[in-house]
Amino acid sequence: MKRAIKLILLALALIFIIAPEWPDLSDEEYQLEQIIGQHQFNFVTWEVAAISQKVEAALARGHQSLPDEQRNKIVTDYLTLMYQVGQLEAEVESVYVDPDVADPLAETAVSRTNLADLRQQMAALQPLAEAVLQDQVSVVLAEEGFAVANQTWPPVMMKMTPLPLVLIVSPREAVERLYGYALEAGYPVADREILETAVFNQLDRSAIVVPIGGMGSYPSMIKETANINWLMTVIAHEWTHHWLSLNPLGIVYLESPQLRTINETVASIVGDEAGAMVIERFYPEFAPPPPAPVEETTENDAPIAPK
Repeated sequence: MKRAIKLILLALALIFIIAPEWPDLSDEEYQLEQIIGQHQFNFVTWEVAAISQKVEAALARGHQSLPDEQRNKIVTDYLTLMYQVGQLEAEVESVYVDPDVADPLAETAVSRTNLADLRQQMAALQPLAEAVLQDQVSVVLAEEGFAVANQTWPPVMMKMTPLPLVLIVSPREAVERLYGYALEAGYPVADREILETAVFNQLDRSAIVVPIGGMGSYPSMIKETANINWLMTVIAHEWTHHWLSLNPLGIVYLESPQLRTINETVASIVGDEAGAMVIERFYPEFAPPPPAPVEETTENDAPIAPK
């Protein structure tokens, strides 16, 4: 009997030692996480999904047998949808910041439905459009000498996506950041306002949801844009960071502000030049006009200085 009691006591002790600690329900961070729920941005999940999509697209190779004109049309059609999405999102956001609109949720119902339809069309076209963009940038980089066994290395991989947002929580009486939580990309404007209000009402804290500055990733996380010139520049810029990360300059990126500046300068130079080359080769109709020639002044042309 005594042995049985000892075993029971030992088992109970192990349960208390091994069992996870119960959360403190009054803890402010715990309450914030409950308010946010499943809307926190999960970088690992995003990374796995992005890589899976890229592998599927690479295996399908559906774009490689298409003529250049059709490949280009896939990209321009995708960017046209992107433009329409941007216009609608701007309309919805303008309603939510208009103090004269009593019920922004009802006011934007039609726009949000149209927005969801456009997003669905974009999602269907996105893997193919991104595969074409990656190939076009890769061709130029390989021709410029960034190739191993005739393959650009590391491979150009990117994913256009709404950037994650960040919820910033601060005291009501002071400008001070207490907490910051990354939120899922594409978090709707209506839900952002609901979230900010919930933090205010439940925790008596000020809260605002703002875009995040950016995140390093592979594939590159590229901000959604309908500007094809900017897009090509950014794809090449971010690829340069991937290339540098395999070389001494990129490996020491975080060691000093000066090294970060050098890295960013190199990426900007490569991005600008390679991006422009991609446009000139595949989308010449979108190439910006050449700068006006600067007239050289000679000594005789210079204005006469007063004596």
